[in-house]
Amino acid sequence: MNCCKRLFDVIIVAGGKSERAGCDKLDAVIDGRQTVLQKAVNAFADLQGINSVIIGLPEGKALPSFSDRLEIKRAPGGDTRYLTVKNCLALCTAPYVMIHDGARPYPGRKLLEKLMDETAEKGSAVPCLPLTDTIITSEFVPADRKAFLAVQTPQCFKTEQIIKAYSAYRGEATDDATVYYKYAQNVNYVPGETSNRKITYPEDLIPRTGIGYDIHRLETGRRLVLCGVEIPFEKGLAGHSDADCAVHAVMDAALSAAGLRDIGFYFPDTDDSYKNADSVLLLSRVCDILKERGLKIAQASISIIAEKPKLAVYMDKMINKLSDTLNIEPGHIGISATTNEQTGLIGKGEAIAAWAAVTLVNA
Repeated sequence: MNCCKRLFDVIIVAGGKSERAGCDKLDAVIDGRQTVLQKAVNAFADLQGINSVIIGLPEGKALPSFSDRLEIKRAPGGDTRYLTVKNCLALCTAPYVMIHDGARPYPGRKLLEKLMDETAEKGSAVPCLPLTDTIITSEFVPADRKAFLAVQTPQCFKTEQIIKAYSAYRGEATDDATVYYKYAQNVNYVPGETSNRKITYPEDLIPRTGIGYDIHRLETGRRLVLCGVEIPFEKGLAGHSDADCAVHAVMDAALSAAGLRDIGFYFPDTDDSYKNADSVLLLSRVCDILKERGLKIAQASISIIAEKPKLAVYMDKMINKLSDTLNIEPGHIGISATTNEQTGLIGKGEAIAAWAAVTLVNA
């Protein structure tokens, strides 16, 4: 057992019927490899101070595999969220507890550590965000959105207090802060994260895909840079920036998948600040643009078309460079190279081009 002073059990509420999603959303695969439930649970694997993870599941539903760094317990799911949490609380042994929706697969580590610190100091911590949409009542009367907050999970409490709160509460509740407030008359709210979204509707599970293409002429006196890697060659790609056509294709594919304008809109060649710019840094800027919209690149596939030079020996460096830039596993990046069979500008050794396909998921 972890002897950390901030010792937490984690409750994962996974007993719902996914009626609005139209399918069992917790079993849906995201990021190309993990289900929603696996990702929600494994988000706690690298935290110091986690005692056990207690998952409230319907009877007969199989448990998938999780990180071997976690001690997993199972509790019976109830007919309501309220009953599922009560069943899970009966298995808690740590002084603190984090109660998290299994349909929230993207809680950030900084947020989780902040919640743990705040709970140890103040007895509770509940993440929330200001509303951005206009708010009206059911009678279509405008309301002041500044007076409202959207509440997220995990919601964190002293175990003894939240157990007492659930024992004393009567009725139903859609979250734990409601139950706790009725008991303690006080909840410590902290800023949440926009990326900590709940999977609710079918479109929340659909990955976004986009394609991009770029071509640049070769000329002497220029460096040849592809996927952020400088390649020794007698010529380099001509352009306003470093003319890395492979990275430009990835950028355009990502922006297209997000429904945004192309790189010429964001990084125009009429702007001297992008003169000889490192395209990998511009790709990082694209990642920031995506993050502002709650998206990130999960997979990228690139095909480079060049008659010369031969690129096979540089593939690993290219993949590792993009892996570091995109913060995704190297196995989620594929790069291939082919010639143009001596046809056209590329076949004559006068240009290099690249196609890219990118998949985006919720950040």
